[in-house]
Amino acid sequence: MAEAALIGARGNSGIIFAQYFRGLSETIEATEQISIHEYAHASQSAAQYAYEAVENPVEGTMLTLMREWGRILSEESKKNTSLLDIFNRAYSTLELALDKTKEQLPILKKANVVDSGAKGFTYFIEGALHYLKNGQDSDLKKLQDDRMDSIAERSQVRSHFELDKNNRYCTECLLEGNAIEPEKIKSKLKQLGDSIVVAGSRTKCRIHLHTNEPAEVFDFLSRCGSMIYQKVDDMYHQESIIHQRKYPIALVTDSIADLPQALIDEHQIQIVHLDILYKGMNYFDKLTIQPSRLLEMVSNEKELPTFSQPNPMQVENLLDYLSTYYDSIIIITVSKELSGTYNSFHNAAKNFKNKDFQISVINSKMNSGAQGLLVKKCTEYLKAGLPHHEIVQKVEAVIASGKILVQVHNLDYRRSFSHDFLFSFCVWGQTSRKKYKDNQAYKNYKLRTSAFILWFPKKSKNGGL
Repeated sequence: MAEAALIGARGNSGIIFAQYFRGLSETIEATEQISIHEYAHASQSAAQYAYEAVENPVEGTMLTLMREWGRILSEESKKNTSLLDIFNRAYSTLELALDKTKEQLPILKKANVVDSGAKGFTYFIEGALHYLKNGQDSDLKKLQDDRMDSIAERSQVRSHFELDKNNRYCTECLLEGNAIEPEKIKSKLKQLGDSIVVAGSRTKCRIHLHTNEPAEVFDFLSRCGSMIYQKVDDMYHQESIIHQRKYPIALVTDSIADLPQALIDEHQIQIVHLDILYKGMNYFDKLTIQPSRLLEMVSNEKELPTFSQPNPMQVENLLDYLSTYYDSIIIITVSKELSGTYNSFHNAAKNFKNKDFQISVINSKMNSGAQGLLVKKCTEYLKAGLPHHEIVQKVEAVIASGKILVQVHNLDYRRSFSHDFLFSFCVWGQTSRKKYKDNQAYKNYKLRTSAFILWFPKKSKNGGL
């Protein structure tokens, strides 16, 4: 159970909870029965394991509830003989401890809410108590439905994240190996972020932190063991969409598009990062590995990376999430002749559960900087407040009027790299080779390899680009 909890853990609280289970499993001997005194001792030990996994433990969180549960059990087990009576009394005291978390963290006190992780731990104990009272024939479905309704009341629980670009990426990784050093990992990660949790053992370890440098984090972790699972969520982006949505239409593109982070943030552009597989390790393009680092890794190697389009579940989940906050979605993908990414989005949109929700998937017929500048053009239409159908028409008109010329300095990777890995440079506007260095696009986008693109868009019939 402890290993399953570690593998399945999600988020800061999930990893702390997994470490709690590890503490229970390592304290309780392999036996079919234990006494309440042994369980109380194991609970106290498990809480200590959880505290040690966190770089900077904070009171008023689930850690506090874990410690209190062990303490309360220990005290109650000395007074009572009935297991059910002990759990009932201990649970009632635990609920009081949960309510006190409102006073232990300023952010919770200000909002008059309890900590979400602490509330989750209380639900776990409530489930155990429910089983003790009712056994296997209990109506767990009703209990689950009741708790889901309670969770939906977001005014009663709160996470600690505020709208801030500092350490914006919630990063997780599951490592496997023979000699993983959790303390060494914690020490290094202190230099790269905060909210650090390192749970597990020398053979399997789960890591969580908030950082602004996910690529550097994963570069380090890849040297510590085999990365079995990785996740990176942009918390700033998520919160800004929920609380400060700018447009009624969501704009989505893939990581092949070269876009400055400032532009992504300004217009709340959703980026789907393609998978890169290299030497048994999986990376997220431009997120857990940067192009410069990848080129450095392969510079003297015969084995080169392979790339894959977004998996269907990832795309479906994104569309489902965006449909909650937006009126419609526009997706601009890398050229479908170069990648299966367009088809992934097209199929997900075609099979989307809400047939009345408008989703437009546009084949950019471009890549890299050219694709990025097309997305940038789309943001101008969004900012102007144009309706969905008109934006799609204008974007498709721009695509039809453009031409791309490509020049590369060498063909070292011509047969090995996927087309998606043509990182390039493009110029927007009617220009010439002589003047391209003065173009604003040159100032906004960095030349990432020896390849570059000149784009000479033609005038459309209506006079626009």
